[in-house]
Amino acid sequence: MGEITFEKAVSFEEFLNKLKFKIENSNILNIDEKTLNYLKLNLQRIERILKYEKSESEIDDIISQIKDKTYLAVITEDWCGDSAQSFPYFYLYAEKNKNIEIKILYRDENLDIMDKYLTNGTRSIPIIIAFDQNMKELAKWGPRPKALMNYVQELKLQNMSKEELIEKIHLWYGKDKGKEIKKEAKEFFLKLVK
Repeated sequence: MGEITFEKAVSFEEFLNKLKFKIENSNILNIDEKTLNYLKLNLQRIERILKYEKSESEIDDIISQIKDKTYLAVITEDWCGDSAQSFPYFYLYAEKNKNIEIKILYRDENLDIMDKYLTNGTRSIPIIIAFDQNMKELAKWGPRPKALMNYVQELKLQNMSKEELIEKIHLWYGKDKGKEIKKEAKEFFLKLVK
């Protein structure tokens, strides 16, 4: 299994620019219509969170207490709807503290790393892992809020199609409006305070 390294990592800005580039050049890149629609929808989700997410003093207070250099490794892909609905919150919070640096690792280019963070034997994303400056793991989150993980387990018992399942998952995100992610992000960042 691979050790976490950031050789293939990109910044959040590079991730976003690559996503926009793929959308704008979908014909040249031979991106099929279904994938293109996912990419467009995910860009809208990310931009909505970046534009409308309001600062919360409780999380801001926790973030301000992180004094040591910390890395957040985000294992994801731009086509992942769960990622678009969740990891922008972690990005926004991390941006509030110069001691925190986000590194994005594309799952499919880093399977050796991804395979260290399987969820029930699957390569589910996003996975967000915090490391100190010596690359000691401090905290892990993902791939979904716990309440949604439980809900998905219930839905899977209903033998619905993958499309129906995805629709219900994104309806859940819409109704929740980030409350569960923010609660879990607060718990995550609290683990980084020494």
